[in-house]
Amino acid sequence: DRPQRYRRGMYIHFKRTNPYPSLVMFDGPESNICQATRNRSNTPQQALVTLNDPVFFECAQSLGCDLASASGSRSARIRQVGERTISRPFTAKETRVLKALFVAERNWYRDHADEARRVVGEHTTATDPATTAAWIAVARAVLNLDEFLTRD
Repeated sequence: DRPQRYRRGMYIHFKRTNPYPSLVMFDGPESNICQATRNRSNTPQQALVTLNDPVFFECAQSLGCDLASASGSRSARIRQVGERTISRPFTAKETRVLKALFVAERNWYRDHADEARRVVGEHTTATDPATTAAWIAVARAVLNLDEFLTRD
């Protein structure tokens, strides 16, 4: 099943009686009617999808592993993730919040090494799972920003 795992979302198996949950949460159109425009909403359920859906979690893992292996200061990495995800660097206040999140998560994962290895998963051979898991937590927060999810 591994080759089918990373197929584009446009090719997901879709049943009218059992639509793909992420499509329902993000106002995906019904498959049996034509719609000129899509409805747009912003609901708390969407945040739960972006935090818990395996697709979003794997995206955060990949981004977090990239950040962990990147060179540069913490501020430079946070600037890089802002430019990659929302096409702008984070403000000074946003950077402080993300730095504080990184430090808190790294400290927590240092005390919970098994959980850090579980979060990092099989995608990397991280030499410091706690730091990598903390970058994954930062990536999850960034990928859950309204600015990342909503196109204006």
